[in-house]
Amino acid sequence: MSVAFAASLWSDIRTSQLKGWVLRCMDTFELLDKLSDLELLKLLRENCSEMEMETSWMGISTIATSLQCMFQNEKNISTTKIRDHPVFASLLSSDIDMAAIFDEEETDSVPLNRLIFGVTLMYVLSQDKVKSSSVNLDESNAHEISWMTLVNLSGERDNNKDPSSFVVPLADVRSWIEAAACLGIVRGYEFLNRGGLYSSGPCSERLFETWIESSNISSSNGVVTRSQFFNLLSHVEYGMFWNRNQTTYRTIEFYKKRKREMEHKMSLMESKEVV
Repeated sequence: MSVAFAASLWSDIRTSQLKGWVLRCMDTFELLDKLSDLELLKLLRENCSEMEMETSWMGISTIATSLQCMFQNEKNISTTKIRDHPVFASLLSSDIDMAAIFDEEETDSVPLNRLIFGVTLMYVLSQDKVKSSSVNLDESNAHEISWMTLVNLSGERDNNKDPSSFVVPLADVRSWIEAAACLGIVRGYEFLNRGGLYSSGPCSERLFETWIESSNISSSNGVVTRSQFFNLLSHVEYGMFWNRNQTTYRTIEFYKKRKREMEHKMSLMESKEVV
C-alpha cells in the first residue's frame, strides 16, 4: 500500500507539473542525451536523398531543408506523421513523446517552423557531449546560431539599412519563442503566474507580447532585426542544458531522481505480479 500511495503521489506531482517548466527541462535533458548519441544530420540526409542538401556551420540549414522536404512544406504537421516518421521514431523513448512536447495545445498538429526551430535548438545544445565536436558555446553565440537559423529559413536583406544586414519575419520569431518555451529553454521565472506555473503556450504568448513592447517592434511591417532578436537573450537559458551534467538546478535533479525511483518500484511490483 505504501508503494501504491507513493506511486499515486508521484502521479499527482507529475500531473501538476505536466505543463510546467520542470518537467519540460527533464524531458529536454533526456532528449539531448539521446541526440548526442544519434547522427541526426546523417539520418536527415538519408530521408531526403533526392535533394541536394545545403551545409552550414552546425548543420542548421540541413535541418531546416530536410524537415521541409520530409513533410513537403506543410504548414502544420500532424502528430501522427511525426510519431510515425523514422527520424522521430529514433528520438522517441518510452516515456517522452516529442510530438506531444511541441503540441501542448493538443491540436494533433505542430507548425512546421516550430518543429524546425525546436529540432535545431536541441541539435545545437546536444553537441557538447559529442566526442567529435569541438563546439564551445556561451549564451551569446548560442543566440547567434538561433539568429542564423531564422535568417537561413526566411531572412531578407534590409535595403533601408546596411546592405549586409538582414531582417526576419516577426511570425518566425514567434515560432522560435514557442519552440524554446516547449523545451523549457525560456527561463523558469517566465513560466510563473501568481505563484503557479504557466504552460508553455501562455508563457510564450506573454513573452512575445512583452518582447514586442520592450523592443519597439512595429507589427505593421512584421520584421525583426538582429539587435531586436537579441533582446530575447535575457529571457532564455542555454547554459543549463549544455552543462546538464553540472547543473545546479537541484529541483530538476530532484524530480528526475523521484521519477527513476518510482519507475523502479513500479517495475518491481509488475515483476511480482507476473510471478
